[in-house]
Amino acid sequence: MATAVRTIHDELREAHERIKAIVATASRADRELTPDEDRELRELQARMETLDAKRKRHARFEEIISATNSKAASVALDLRAQLLPGQSVDLGAQVTKHPAFAEFLSRRGGGTPVSSSPFEIEAAAYVPTTPFPPTTASPPAASPSAPFGPYIARDLFVSLPASGGSVPYLQDQPPATGAADIVAAGAAKPEITLSPTLKNDPLVKIADWTGVANEALEDAAGFAAWVNSVLALSVIDREDKYLVDTLAALVGKVADRPAGSGENAAYAILAQAMLVQAASKLPVDGCIVASDTFAKLVTMKAVGGGGYLVGSPLGAPTSTLWGQLRLAVSVNQPSGTAVVGAFGRAAAIYRKAQLRIDLSESHADFFTSNLTAIRAEQRELLAVFKPLGFGTATGLLAITA
Repeated sequence: MATAVRTIHDELREAHERIKAIVATASRADRELTPDEDRELRELQARMETLDAKRKRHARFEEIISATNSKAASVALDLRAQLLPGQSVDLGAQVTKHPAFAEFLSRRGGGTPVSSSPFEIEAAAYVPTTPFPPTTASPPAASPSAPFGPYIARDLFVSLPASGGSVPYLQDQPPATGAADIVAAGAAKPEITLSPTLKNDPLVKIADWTGVANEALEDAAGFAAWVNSVLALSVIDREDKYLVDTLAALVGKVADRPAGSGENAAYAILAQAMLVQAASKLPVDGCIVASDTFAKLVTMKAVGGGGYLVGSPLGAPTSTLWGQLRLAVSVNQPSGTAVVGAFGRAAAIYRKAQLRIDLSESHADFFTSNLTAIRAEQRELLAVFKPLGFGTATGLLAITA
């Protein structure tokens, strides 16, 4: 059975209609209101005054929330605007300079375990440049998602702020019919029929934690390196897998295109890019390639001349293909494949604030062992507005050209 949700406006309208009905009944009979009608009329008027005050109060609250959200979104966008695609930022330095970190250090040593207030830092791609802290055991091996060139997968997408736990957005589902055309004056105009689907997907949480010796906390440079080399880098690596896996499982994208006879890897990628652009009517601007595919691209040589077709061993890192497709390398992209797409317009990454850091001695025997647990987490969603804006080129290692 359907359930009707009554709003303040509904109740106001019902009260107003009832008042009009009472007055109309007395007017048609050309008489005064009866005592019962007069009492009901006064009750209805008082009810309307209460509802109107409630409506105004809610409207004022909505304005406050809207203004707050707009300010927060503006701040988030301003922070991201300061970072160019592929530019790195020292997350560890941000942690050690944050007031919450200083407060955590000042509260330690009182005889009981302490925890920090959660704090957030700007989370951009980072490649570590400093050594691990000498006061801690060597952390597990970690490497950037993109060992070559300035881009990783996250750099290809537009980044937007998320204001809640889920993101509502419209996804354009094929088929769309009709097209614009030249028409005579007074003639019927062609109709374009779209099939948008309203989606409301929850944010995913990417998180990790590790323990670090308390002595390392007092070595600002060493601790910053620990955050950069372990926590932040691990989150970013897992984010890369999330983005690549989401595109791989995307329903409604352009069909995979195997490399054809006589094509080299660069030709095959360009051919799929043209198919995606024709299907989506959007400019294809990026490409995520597997590590072995990237190796194939940069070692291709011209037939006869012997010169390298894409960059050279002693040249600058390769950042684009065909001068148009921004080139990102991912260890998570399946071997011998590449995803091409209109990354700037067919999708976006919604992020809930920035990378969140928590510190605490209240874990297992950490307090008595002089250790601190550090947790990093980030909430985000890859929203694909137009699945036809993406497609995969396959079989790129099998060709010999």
